[in-house]
Amino acid sequence: MKPFELLEQWKEQAALLDDVAGAAQAATFRRCARELAAALEADQNEALTLDQAERESGFNKDSLSRMMKRGAFPNVGEEYKPRIRRGDLPKKPARRKPAARELTATDLLRIVPASKRRRSS
Repeated sequence: MKPFELLEQWKEQAALLDDVAGAAQAATFRRCARELAAALEADQNEALTLDQAERESGFNKDSLSRMMKRGAFPNVGEEYKPRIRRGDLPKKPARRKPAARELTATDLLRIVPASKRRRSS
């Protein structure tokens, strides 16, 4: 479960508990939801160095710097000490692995050397 999904679940739980006269429990869920929302917001607002941004985004520092100069996201640091807000950070798409396929007899003939093949009688 992702943190934002947990936040929504806690809000829904608080509303449900309000309906069934669980005021103390509902208040606890609301407080937890507020604390989680504040933590998530602080995390998204953290200003990252280009080195940190490189590790988190998958883009190299030069690419991130070029994107920033083109206006893809603002520099929240100084001119010669750029920083990128985590919430603005682009994410490099994950490389997809090719789908697995079943080996055919022809594939096996390519893999197994002729000297190792069993001869049928």
